[in-house]
This record gives sequence, C-alpha cells and structure tokens, in this order.
Amino acid sequence: MLKNPGVIFLIFIVLLSFSSAVFAELPYIDPATNQSVLDQVIQKFLGKAKSWQTVIQGAAERLFWMLVLISMVWTFGMMLLRKADIADFFAEFTRFIIFTGLYFWLLTNIKQRVILHYCSRSIA
Repeated sequence: MLKNPGVIFLIFIVLLSFSSAVFAELPYIDPATNQSVLDQVIQKFLGKAKSWQTVIQGAAERLFWMLVLISMVWTFGMMLLRKADIADFFAEFTRFIIFTGLYFWLLTNIKQRVILHYCSRSIA
C-alpha cells in the first residue's frame, strides 16, 4: 500500500487530468426544439407548476392573513396591558400597516420577479 501522501496526491492529480474530457463536453441541444436538456426540464416544470400555483398562492395568502391577525392582536394587546397612549397606538398601527403591505406585495408579486430574474439570466 502507498503510504506517502505526495505519491497519492500525484496519482490523484494525474487521474483527475485524464477525466477532464468527460466534463468538457458541450451540453446536448435538441435539434427539433433548439433547447438544451436543462431548458426543456425547466419548461416542463413551469408547465406543470401553472396547475398548482394558484392553490399554493391561495393557501399562502390565507396563512399570511392569519399570521397578520395573530401579530396584530399580540402587538396591540401588549400595548393595552402597558397602557400606551394614543400616539403610540397610531405610530405602531402605521408601522404595522406599512410592513404588512410590503410583505403582502412581496407575497403576491414574487412569481413575476422570479420569472424576470430567470429570463434575464438566460439572456445573458
């Protein structure tokens, strides 16, 4: 058995250099569709995802609004127990509405942002 780490490393490098031709092949492009295998897989996934996207979107929005309600009850309940004045309530309510609106906008528009990001990467 070889016990010298230098010899083992040298053998590893030589074997690795012989196997580089395997990784250097061009991706297969189907002449019928003029797309690579990865592009075909992504197109099939997007086609299948359209059927269940609305169901998941609806469930995510329901979960979002339930969590918003829980957060609102907890936040304003703690303010009541602490006996905060009306200015604190309005400040907290304004902050709560702004952040809730921001995250709801992200939840409803994330699909378009992801598609735009994917399209910009595939063009470049």
